[in-house]
Amino acid sequence: MSPIDVASPTEQPWAIVLGATGGIGMAFCHELARNGVHLILCARSNEKLFGLMTELRSKYSIHVESQVVDLCNRKDVETVIDLLQINKSLSWMVNATGRVNWGRFHENKIEDELATIELNVLVPLELAHAAIRAFQAKGEGNLIHVSSFASFVSQPYLAAYCASKSAMTQFLSSIHVELRGSGLRVQALCPGFVRTGIFDTVGADTRRFPRWIWLSPAFVARASLVALKKNHPICIPGFRYRCLAALLRLTPTSINNRVSGAIFGNFEKYRLRSSFLSSSSTQSHRVR
Repeated sequence: MSPIDVASPTEQPWAIVLGATGGIGMAFCHELARNGVHLILCARSNEKLFGLMTELRSKYSIHVESQVVDLCNRKDVETVIDLLQINKSLSWMVNATGRVNWGRFHENKIEDELATIELNVLVPLELAHAAIRAFQAKGEGNLIHVSSFASFVSQPYLAAYCASKSAMTQFLSSIHVELRGSGLRVQALCPGFVRTGIFDTVGADTRRFPRWIWLSPAFVARASLVALKKNHPICIPGFRYRCLAALLRLTPTSINNRVSGAIFGNFEKYRLRSSFLSSSSTQSHRVR
């Protein structure tokens, strides 16, 4: 699979969006397109990519290309790296891909836990390295990685997921300091619960979740771009979540862990009681 080669027909920049066809990734596509940014869409489904590409071209009159990639495939990771190196017009990368594994760690398949770390940490780190090098050559660029509010808490039944998100949030916060004065901006986007369908897919009964926790993908994407303009390395969308983050910093870890597990991470309380679930007590899902 040869990566596409684009040249900006105007002074407007190009962005590559990973995980473009759903949830937060799709919301970023619309927000960037609304601001006149041309797009390279990357996701696993060719059909969904074509539909989104057609919609964006028609609605915003921008240039849009697409590339089918699965970041669990080594060759496709290299394809994205090639895209970053070849396309000098690129000055944005939004990584909205990821994986969540829900269940008791010792009951989960170790292959699923390792896959969570691979897709949530190792691949994004490699892509960030390639993007920063590419952007540094032109003296400007923007890198947004969709992390999670789970970066700040320890949640039972989501151990590897929380660890992976914490790793990327800390990584990007550190890189932000390294890049001061370079013209490059990086951000760890740390939303709380977002209505993307991911929790339904892993077998969680979201009807039991408190209503106040939910954010829309569009709100999250807009908040991220506002924070990026201010060069904030960490963005926590929503006043309630920012207040909660401040409270977490003031509360002993032992209490935080107990409360977060009771409210949000209780596998027995929130799992679906239906044939949807397999006989195993674990479920995993990859974000587009």
